[in-house]
Amino acid sequence: MFDPPRYLVIPAAGLGTRVKLVYPWLPKEMLPLGAHPAIYYALQEARDAHIDHVVVILNRGKQIVRRYLEQQELDVTVCYQDALTGEADAIALAESVVGNHSLAILYPDNIFLPAPGALKMLGRVYCERQSDVVALSLVTETNEFAFSNSGRVDLESIDDTTFRVLGGLPKGPGHFERRYETEWRTCGMMVTGPHIFDVIHRARAEVGQGEFTDEPIRDLLVRERGLLGVRLPGTVFDIGNPDGYRHCIEQIGAGA
Repeated sequence: MFDPPRYLVIPAAGLGTRVKLVYPWLPKEMLPLGAHPAIYYALQEARDAHIDHVVVILNRGKQIVRRYLEQQELDVTVCYQDALTGEADAIALAESVVGNHSLAILYPDNIFLPAPGALKMLGRVYCERQSDVVALSLVTETNEFAFSNSGRVDLESIDDTTFRVLGGLPKGPGHFERRYETEWRTCGMMVTGPHIFDVIHRARAEVGQGEFTDEPIRDLLVRERGLLGVRLPGTVFDIGNPDGYRHCIEQIGAGA
């Protein structure tokens, strides 16, 4: 099924320990970015992409996020992840809501500027190419300090904006370290079909117990179905770490 996504799934149950150094009392989804909290930007992406329904995965300590969601003019379902075993398990909780429909997945600590437009672009490529797609963000000497050391992938060019994902490298400690002068990394935004839930369940069986990130899901998609990466025209900021958060605030203040 390659219809435009009708659901946006936002995994937001994590503790956000890195950015607690900035605002110890706020979950990262509520970090102020200009006049709005961070999760506002994810909701704006849904509105811009004409996505009907938003599913947000929280832990029970984030009632401030739920209260904010209840004030929005969107159809929002909140699910709770009681055991914080990773973002892949969080995404799986949306299966009963999403059903047999295409969906977008957006991590709320990845902020695309100028906003919005990222999910609309991914949705268009998903329908045109009949393939799952992930967003790619440019990493350079000037911004690598602001990204966590994750999302590293090997790519094969299809055209100016679209790549075939050949494989990925595991997450490492510290900030992102470029292999090339400029490097594109995946950045917590994708559009996929309902098959993603079967992929998650099978990847979980391969991983076994313990933390379950999205890396095994990406790897299984690449092996079995193929996965495309789409260059975003703007910049994605990783506000899950203090440097990325400050960098994003600077760009918003500069009118990005």
